Amino acid sequence: MKEITPELLAELAKVGWFKEPHLSVLARADFRCEYCGQDLLTSFNDWFNAQLDHIQPKSKGGSGETPNLAACCTTCNSLKWDYAPRGDNRDERVADAGRYVCEQRKVQGVMWNRYRQLMER
Repeated sequence: MKEITPELLAELAKVGWFKEPHLSVLARADFRCEYCGQDLLTSFNDWFNAQLDHIQPKSKGGSGETPNLAACCTTCNSLKWDYAPRGDNRDERVADAGRYVCEQRKVQGVMWNRYRQLMER
């Protein structure tokens, strides 16, 4: 785990749009997507593609408070969309959302491969 210091958070805030308390959500996740595990600090592009997801979607009654926020990559946030994960606590809901996103990656990957085949004709 990276050492999270106030200096690190201050510097990261300069090269992205995250400020407190949202930056702390990313730090809590060790700057990894909580659904697929992607390191969100690997590159400048990864950092700028970092997002926060409402674990329980706002459209389904979720709050904007930090316990309901998960650090994620753009792809996982898009694939999860408004899926309402099951679970009795945050960890269980994040794990369920991760399984859902993993399945969606497979489904969408198959569809994408079909589209690519059509484009190559």
